[in-house]
Amino acid sequence: MQRLLIVNVMKKILYVLSISAALFLASCNKDDDAKITPPREYTEVYAEDIVKIEDYLNSHSIVVTKDGNGDVTDVVFGETSETNLPSIMDQTEYPILHKIVRKHDIDYKVYYLKLDTKGDTDLDGKKPSGADKVLTTYKGYNLDNTGFDSSNFGTFFDLTGVISGWQYIIPEFRSGDNSFNNDGTTNFTNYGSGVMFVPSGLAYFNSSSSGIGTYASLIFTFNLHQVIYLDHDNDGILSRYEFGFNTDGTVIDTDGDGVPDYVDVDDDNDGYLTKEEIKINGVTPDFENILNCSGTTGGLKKHLDTSCH
Repeated sequence: MQRLLIVNVMKKILYVLSISAALFLASCNKDDDAKITPPREYTEVYAEDIVKIEDYLNSHSIVVTKDGNGDVTDVVFGETSETNLPSIMDQTEYPILHKIVRKHDIDYKVYYLKLDTKGDTDLDGKKPSGADKVLTTYKGYNLDNTGFDSSNFGTFFDLTGVISGWQYIIPEFRSGDNSFNNDGTTNFTNYGSGVMFVPSGLAYFNSSSSGIGTYASLIFTFNLHQVIYLDHDNDGILSRYEFGFNTDGTVIDTDGDGVPDYVDVDDDNDGYLTKEEIKINGVTPDFENILNCSGTTGGLKKHLDTSCH
């Protein structure tokens, strides 16, 4: 009983700390003059957002500039009435894509574009999960094309600590290759590039700050340069193997204790730390080699099964 109590206390403290960190990171991505207005209904706001986003996609064009290696260096949006170019929705060079995201009891439709044409040929170590750290260069725009944020030299983000639109869309892209120049700067090549059109319910919703109004749908152009796999709860299992979404949009929480698996030190709530349960002869195995209760691989792994320790 004492072991169980200690583990439960530890996991709750860790989750509170992780939530605090996420809130801190999210607030750091906005200006200090952020203001919050009373929230409206998510469903009502989304109905307005999707109309505005689709109007934008049908009335604006996109011009993408690439270097000699085929890597994206600039993205410019313009009104089709002025550019005489096909709309983002109608152009075929970068076919419009979308992802259905379940949150707030809403099936959000998130439009995005893949701007690099090199394909996902090397996925190992290249694609992040929604719980990994990424290095990106990016620009953020409102639907009137005014910019509110950018990073030209690369910024690291833990995807669990930024707006959820990023957490859903960035994992659709692969990272590139990095090398150092003689002057100490980094040379980024072969990176994934894209544009996402984020409804306000997956952004800042009823919060506002300098450059971003309340209930603002946002546009982000981005290049994904590097992925760092994290282990948020230090249990020996990378968060990418413990993180994911249920059909109702909630984050996977195997034992239903309110602490998602990727920040839970005892994933099946049996009173035994996950990092101890998965060891084989005192050694932490690779994820695919974690044993089940029968002492073999495959099926339900022992740290998720309350019937064995």
